[in-house]
Amino acid sequence: MYSHHFSRLILHGGPFSLHNFEAMLDFEKYSKSMATTAAEWKPAIVGGIALSVPVHYIEKYLFADWQFIGSLIVLVVLDTITGIWKHWTHNTISSKGFGQFCKKLILYGCVLIVTHTLVSFRVKGEPNLVFGWIDTIVYSAIIVREALSIFENVAAIYPDLLPKWLLKKLRDFDSTGHYQHEPTPTKQQPSTQPE
Repeated sequence: MYSHHFSRLILHGGPFSLHNFEAMLDFEKYSKSMATTAAEWKPAIVGGIALSVPVHYIEKYLFADWQFIGSLIVLVVLDTITGIWKHWTHNTISSKGFGQFCKKLILYGCVLIVTHTLVSFRVKGEPNLVFGWIDTIVYSAIIVREALSIFENVAAIYPDLLPKWLLKKLRDFDSTGHYQHEPTPTKQQPSTQPE
């Protein structure tokens, strides 16, 4: 991890970059460029050090799957946009929706923190193996719930856009946690053996 950052400093303009190599040959020029570079980097370095401790504890005790959070934010934003659009279209828009949005964010945060805790807690320094599966289930349920809400909003705005079976499948999964795969009928091949 650190070698990646070091190579970026060398190749992309850090104080020891290849770009500054010629300046290093002339010590006076080099020392001035180092002072300017250090002054420019100081806020970033101080900020990075100041944030590293809280981020470490957040990842250790609260939440660590930032890629999932990115996906969830995209879906929550889409759900909010399509929800506002749906209510605008049906003239049912009110300020109550903003309260629902805030409540959803707080409750999602609580669910994600509890899920992270169940997956990552330790007993006598040993990792927990009992709940290693729960994050996949909870994350999938949250994503399905958001996707279902978006599709329902789209169906309310433009009813013929999405097939009804798609909403039914997502509702079934949302209510039961199971995906019912219905096999497609296959054509029977004619027998090649004489009778």
